Amino acid sequence: LAAGRRPAGRRFPKALAGAVAITAVTVAVLGSSLGGWVRLYASDNDGVFTLADTVRSRFPSCAALAVTGDPDKYAYLLPGHPVAAFATGQGAQSHGLHLFVLSDKDVAAGYGNATKELTTWVRARGTLLATFTSATYQGLQLWETPLDPYDPLADVEPLPGGVFVGTDTARCGGFPVLDGPGGDFATAWRALGGKAVLGAPMSASWTAAGTSYQVFTGAVLTLDANGRAAALPVVPDLARTDPAGYRAAGLPPVSGARALTDPAIAAAYRQEPMNALLGDPAGPATPMPDGRVRQAFAGGVLERAADSDRVRLAPIGRLALDAGLVRPDREAADRVAAPPLPSDLGPPQPTTVQPFVISLLAGLALYTGLPVVLIELARLGYRRPDRRWPS
Repeated sequence: LAAGRRPAGRRFPKALAGAVAITAVTVAVLGSSLGGWVRLYASDNDGVFTLADTVRSRFPSCAALAVTGDPDKYAYLLPGHPVAAFATGQGAQSHGLHLFVLSDKDVAAGYGNATKELTTWVRARGTLLATFTSATYQGLQLWETPLDPYDPLADVEPLPGGVFVGTDTARCGGFPVLDGPGGDFATAWRALGGKAVLGAPMSASWTAAGTSYQVFTGAVLTLDANGRAAALPVVPDLARTDPAGYRAAGLPPVSGARALTDPAIAAAYRQEPMNALLGDPAGPATPMPDGRVRQAFAGGVLERAADSDRVRLAPIGRLALDAGLVRPDREAADRVAAPPLPSDLGPPQPTTVQPFVISLLAGLALYTGLPVVLIELARLGYRRPDRRWPS
């Protein structure tokens, strides 16, 4: 009886167990891949596209963006819009960028130039404009930081013979401050403290009746034929022609009192060339309701914060333009385009769909063929020849 051959059933459970294990691994791999496809393609994952639609609908075609991570994905969806990546908010604003696209995933993964300092800085100073759902980037946000006409490190870019100063948060335009045939306004502007004291330009320069003019936030700067700088004495005229608008702007009284009673303002006024620029005092130093101390002079209003000794010229340029006390010609009144941003994008390259098709077919072959090969190898490995017991 002894039989003759070992029962074949003893080999079958081992082969079955191997096949089941290999099948389980294959199913897990396919399930993981399928889960990734569902997460990325069957959920709300069009944040980049909806963000691009929002930018196109809310901002002009020249609006520039500072983004975290790879700027290419936005640049290709927003042709014509300058897109750049900076590690800090200050660096972006130095080039005139105030619109930021933030992704916390970019920061956590260290993509591109994204840093925690950038996102923290923008969120502490800016305004959240919109949020976009994105499974890939774990959410996207569009932020806007304010424009400061007195920030000396923001919105100022070099030009031959001077600088360009941006005057809007979209970086679509501004005004140059230049040395040239119309007068050395760039040299005079710097000598007076530049943007930190005189503020941003509100026009380009123009010449009328032998005198060159340029309007700034804090004064209307003039240069005579000999290059001497002065501020057009518009403050008494503003107080007289539009007293309600003058008071609404928080400007100090114009009166006969001309004493320099505020030490910080007096020290700033006595420095050259500020005294020659502003002319005589036109009123007393006056604490204002907004917490600043201001004193009127013929060509401008000096101001300081109540807890600071830093002095600058208060905003009067817009009032002078609105009152018609200065009338730039059309060319000087129109803003000019900002200089181009440095770009990391190269020229468009010829492309083909062939690599994608090859990769797709290879991936499908791997996913469908690998389980079959593994199961067959397992089956062959567990197969043994029949053995008969000796009689």
